[in-house]
Amino acid sequence: MATGQPIARALLSGAAALPLMATPKAGSAEEHPTVLPDLTVTAATRTERQVERTPAATEILSGDDIRRSGAAMLDEALQAESSIYTGVDGNTFSIRGGNRDDMLYLIDGRRIAGTSSRSNELNRIPVSHVERIEIVKGPGSVVYGADAVAGVINVITRRPEPGLEGGVSAQAGTPTDAEGGEQYQGGLYLGGGTQDTRFRLFADALEREAYSEETTTQPDEGGAPSSQTFDRDLRPSADVYTLRGGVTHWFTDRFHIDLEAGFLTEERQERLVQGSGPGNIEDFAAVETEESDRRDLAATAEWLATENLELRYQAYESHYKFDRVRSHLAPQDFASDAADRDFGFREATFTERVNDFLAQWQPAPRHTVLTGLEHKQQIYQDLQPEDEPEHDQWVGGGFLQHEWQATDRLDLVYGARHDETSTEADSTSLQAGAVYRLAPEVRLRAQYAEGFKLPELRSFYVDTEDGQGREVRGAYVIDPDVGKDETHELDPESSRNYEFGIAGDLNLQRDITAFYDIGLFYTEYDDRIGRAPGNGYQTFKNVDSARAQGAELKLGAAFDPQLELTLAATYLDAIDRDSRETLTDTPEWTAVAKALWTPTDPLEVQLRTRYVDEVRVGDDWDSAYTLTGLDVAYAPAAWDGLRLQGGIENLLDEGNDSSLRADPGRFARAGVRYDF
Repeated sequence: MATGQPIARALLSGAAALPLMATPKAGSAEEHPTVLPDLTVTAATRTERQVERTPAATEILSGDDIRRSGAAMLDEALQAESSIYTGVDGNTFSIRGGNRDDMLYLIDGRRIAGTSSRSNELNRIPVSHVERIEIVKGPGSVVYGADAVAGVINVITRRPEPGLEGGVSAQAGTPTDAEGGEQYQGGLYLGGGTQDTRFRLFADALEREAYSEETTTQPDEGGAPSSQTFDRDLRPSADVYTLRGGVTHWFTDRFHIDLEAGFLTEERQERLVQGSGPGNIEDFAAVETEESDRRDLAATAEWLATENLELRYQAYESHYKFDRVRSHLAPQDFASDAADRDFGFREATFTERVNDFLAQWQPAPRHTVLTGLEHKQQIYQDLQPEDEPEHDQWVGGGFLQHEWQATDRLDLVYGARHDETSTEADSTSLQAGAVYRLAPEVRLRAQYAEGFKLPELRSFYVDTEDGQGREVRGAYVIDPDVGKDETHELDPESSRNYEFGIAGDLNLQRDITAFYDIGLFYTEYDDRIGRAPGNGYQTFKNVDSARAQGAELKLGAAFDPQLELTLAATYLDAIDRDSRETLTDTPEWTAVAKALWTPTDPLEVQLRTRYVDEVRVGDDWDSAYTLTGLDVAYAPAAWDGLRLQGGIENLLDEGNDSSLRADPGRFARAGVRYDF
């Protein structure tokens, strides 16, 4: 991204400070900007900003909407509330053609460590007690640096007020027809304290049994049985437990510190057909067990130095470790001693350490300048084989962003960032956007943004055998035993995004209000990294470049006070720029329609319908499907915070073996929640 159009880049980067010369004189109208509604977002600019004045396409999932849908984890919330593509198993995910590992995942604005592929990331983040989820569609590297190639997801948890507050929830669900698949979830929030010192505690537990179906396979090995019949899992079992807590202390009205710690532990198990294993046995019943944990520590200090200058420094670490192994499901079926041996070992750790400094300066009511410095260190160690060394890389950068209300109708947001890395893969990122309000009924927005991502350390140094028995070697690994005799370099991935939109709020009649938001986007991805075959092994290379273009639509109407209707839809055309083939996990159409009916104050009834077009999965295609869900909640005022809720997923019992292999038949759930 540091190449091309150097004159334009220099002009845009240097222009960040020019509008400050236009600071209005005392007493001018510039000191009294129009007061807008209080709905704000922070993910797009890292400042509190009214959503209708934000150029970047930003989607907000409120805590009320999430709880109404019965979602326990982030994947379920996205499936219920967003037209972003999320697979039925919660493990496949895409924003504007970007892969799940092209997203930046944040909890309260801080990065969380995970595997390089971000496998299962969406179904290990609980949402039972979140305030809201903000989703920025498109690159965000100017304010976030590396990794925000296709989008940013920021999960914002509740913050307590003085006193004592809390909530507890429990929910159970089961398929009405299929075997297995039962799910149990519980959540706890407790917060409060004094005016000066406040605490918060979150605890969540999810236990899910596997969906399975009877499968017969024909193992290939001398002395093997003619066939093996077993219950093959369509979605693995999972036990996920999280605990997070923090304390905030105000030393003065202008200075406070915040300390937070979090812990996650999970176990997943899947019964499957193994292609190959020890002793040259092929196509046999196997079981994969994966155990992992994540530890998060953070310290933040904020100081309101003057009425117009706020400083914030935070240091945090996120450490993730997983251990995966496969074994024969029925070793007694085989004559070979090899059937008694475990295989497919993988044990690795991923650590991110971040030091982040922000300074927000408001020299005049219509100007906000945000500048920041960040240093991020990534540490990776593959513990199989045991003598693998620890590897690390760092990226450090600084940025400048200017938010300027140029007129009562026009808002501009633009900035630039430069990052340097230990791999000498330096990068410069730019971003510029505008919102122009013709009237409350018509707002125009435009945005250009860039993103970049360093190659994961695993791509350089991995030395292992994957679950299918294939030898995998990183770019810097030399291993003559498998035929890899030389190293090769990897370039950073990058993206460029252009988008335009129109939105507005409508008063159709006295008791009917509506809104609309229509956006068009065009995104290019360069030097995408993926697995590439070698002679007897697989490695990582810059394998392709891609292009994604499309449209996003959101409509809503409120027939006060009883009925609300919303529709969100995404059209996407995403292809490899060389082969012209459709990218994986990028359906052409996705849509979510919702109707919320409140016939009486204590009763809410919501109907949700989600459509996903046919989608490419590897070399195959999953068929299109439509799922309808029903949510019901009852909370009389006399119950003082107690709420009963339930629902049915796949209400119409949609059948589609290719797409719904992880979600067979109807799924009924019931739960209770108490908030105080």
